[in-house]
Order: sequence, then structure tokens, then C-alpha cells
Amino acid sequence: MDQIIIMFIVVSLFLVLGAVVLYSRFYKIAPSGFALVRLGEGGLRVSFTRVMVFPIVHKLEYLDIRLKRFSLNHLGKEGVICRNNLRINFMVDVFMRVNHREEDVAKVAQSIGCERAGDASLMHDLFLVRFHEAIKTVTKEFDYEDIVKNREEYQHYILNAIGVDLQGFILESFKITHISLVNSASLDPNNILDAEGIRLHAKKLSTIVKENNEQEARLQREITETQMQLNEQELIFKNQKDEEEALFQANIRFLEEQVALDERIVYLEVKQSAEASNDIKKRLEKQIEEIRQKKLALKTQLELEEKSIKIRYQRKLLDAHRSDELPSENEE
Repeated sequence: MDQIIIMFIVVSLFLVLGAVVLYSRFYKIAPSGFALVRLGEGGLRVSFTRVMVFPIVHKLEYLDIRLKRFSLNHLGKEGVICRNNLRINFMVDVFMRVNHREEDVAKVAQSIGCERAGDASLMHDLFLVRFHEAIKTVTKEFDYEDIVKNREEYQHYILNAIGVDLQGFILESFKITHISLVNSASLDPNNILDAEGIRLHAKKLSTIVKENNEQEARLQREITETQMQLNEQELIFKNQKDEEEALFQANIRFLEEQVALDERIVYLEVKQSAEASNDIKKRLEKQIEEIRQKKLALKTQLELEEKSIKIRYQRKLLDAHRSDELPSENEE
């Protein structure tokens, strides 16, 4: 009877262990940035965490849901035309991914397949026409000046034109990186729109050149002023550092001389206390008093030297102002 119970327990343990092994083998966990797509028995199933996959009856695929980047460039003759017939260079960085919803992952898996879902070049090809039409349509509603001044509003209109139904994908970011007028040499004078653009381009170019020159001159003044301020700060800092070093050295000399005089006083006082002759004691007392007077004079000398150092370095700053090393107060 005991043997039967033991055998039953052993068999049960083996069955449980086998079940655990099978469960761990067929239980698949989604890697970071991927969705699990199970095909076969039970139909298509999507999971972002884990799913049970049995051999023969199921097939498991991994679908990339990480953010992908691609660029759209409309340059030169391929540039887009504004409302005032100016053709512009347009560059944008697009960031897209498969939407983090089961129905969207299923839609992408069924339409283009799991393996191709994470291909940025495929996303580019899928949405190129749609994005181009949105950019072209919206740009035709704006003058070039309005686009430059109100880039965020212009970008917002493009996003609205693109829409949100993107076949299971989601547009995370649509960032315009460059907008400029197409060079007139790239325009076709036989094209009526480009011909008008050439005329406007020449007029606009002269205005832009003037504005750029003014802006460059203003920036140059700001750079010069900033550099002068930096020079002033650097010179003031160096001047303060040199002044502090000179004061420090003056105090060191003062302390060294004071210590030497104090040692001399102690020596004379010891000698005086051991001397029996009153005359010699008086002479020693006189020497001690003279040294004490020297100490007082030494302190006065230090104060005068400190004042002299401060005046000297103040004059250095004034000389720097006069020699245009530093900006004057009026210029500031």
C-alpha cells in the first residue's frame, strides 16, 4: 500500500514538472518594443505582454512597434508652390510607429505583414503620396512670408490635412527642419507659375539680403559687446587676483618681520632678566623699546603698502578703460 502511494506521488510530481516545462516552453513573452502576433487556431491574436503558442496549431510573429524616422524633402524643381507663386524648398523629419492598440497591430499585420512593419523605408513609400498632397495643398494656401512667420500654424494645418486614420500607424512627430526659397536658377521661366515666382524671387531676394545684412550687423555688434564684456570680466578678475596676491605677499613679509622682531624682544628680555648690572639692564630696556617702536612703524608701513597696492591696481583698470581694452560707462 505504501509503495502504491509513493509511486502515485512520484508520478504526480513528474506530471506537474512536465506541465511546468511545457508551459514555460510554449509561453512566449514579448521583447521590449515588439508586439506578439499569434496566427492559427483561434484566429489572429495580438499581445503586448505574453501569449501561449502551441506547435503545429499556432504560428508566432513579432511586429516592431518602435518609433521610426524618415525624411521628406521637396527641393529645387520638386519644391512646393506658395499662394504668391514662390516655390520653396521644404524638408521635414517624420516619426511614426505602429499604434499601441491590438486592433491597429492586427490591421498592420494583415495589410503589410509583421516583418515589414518596422521598415522605415516602407513607411516612407506608404505615406509619401498622402503627405506630399497634404503639404502641397496647405502650402498653396499660404504666402511664403506667412509660412516663415507662422511655421507652427502652417505645420498644424498640414497635420490636419494628413488626418489621423493612418492604416494602423500613428504620427508621433512631424517636424519641419528647413524652409527656404528655391534658387531662381532652378526655376523654369517657361512655366507661368515659375515665371511669376522668378519676378517675385528677385524682389524678395533684395529685401532678404537687406534684412540679412542688418541682422548680421546687429549680431556682430552683439558679439563685439559680449566679447568686450568678457574681456572686462577677465581683466577685472585678473586684476583682483594680482591685487590679492600682492596684498598676501605684503602681509607675509610683515608677519616674517614681526616674528623676527618678537624673537629679538624675547631674547633681549631673557638676557635682561639674567643681567646683574643696572646700566646694562637699562641699555637692554632701551633696545627692547626701540624694537617695539619698529613693530608699530612696521604695522603703519603695512597699512600704507596695502593702500598703495589698491591704488596701483585701480589705476591699471582706469588705464585699461582709456586704452579701449574695456568699454566705457557711456558705451555700456
